Amino acid sequence: MHPELARKINLLLLLMVAGVMCGSLSVQFILGDLPCPLCILQRYAMIGLAMGPLLNLRFGIRPRHLSVTLMFALFGIAVSVRQVLLHIVPGTGNYGAPVFGMHLYTWSSLIFFIALVVTALLLLIENVWSPLDTPTYNDKIVHIGYGIMISITLFLAIITLLECGWRCPDNPVHYMLIQPTHFITHP
Repeated sequence: MHPELARKINLLLLLMVAGVMCGSLSVQFILGDLPCPLCILQRYAMIGLAMGPLLNLRFGIRPRHLSVTLMFALFGIAVSVRQVLLHIVPGTGNYGAPVFGMHLYTWSSLIFFIALVVTALLLLIENVWSPLDTPTYNDKIVHIGYGIMISITLFLAIITLLECGWRCPDNPVHYMLIQPTHFITHP
């Protein structure tokens, strides 16, 4: 495979993750659907998933960069499949409204699986690795990708703190630090 094709695959994976993150933030702020703790873990696994392509785009394609993607894809699959299995039994309820017929945690498991397969295929292909003397990709699109992922990461950290405070509730209904509830005792 030509290194330029591998670069485009990394860029596509990065854009896929950025799109998913923007979509999950839209569901949160437009539909008012707060993420549960498992959803928050999946969001951070998505950010970790983007680190491999970002490193590849900035420093050249290396197996160690792809291993970062593999580790976060495996973690993300574990968390998202756990959530799918929690809600697979009829009558146990679902978190959030479906998007294109599937819940966000189902989409998440599918995306983590796709990232796992694509990354594994990139690892199998010989002659794709950039030699150490190859110039790195330092163009505008890489800087835009870094900016987008840094912005999303900082934004997620802030809204997670506002939502959870110091401990995330199982089923969040409001932002803990903005609208704290007081414990009400019933007689």
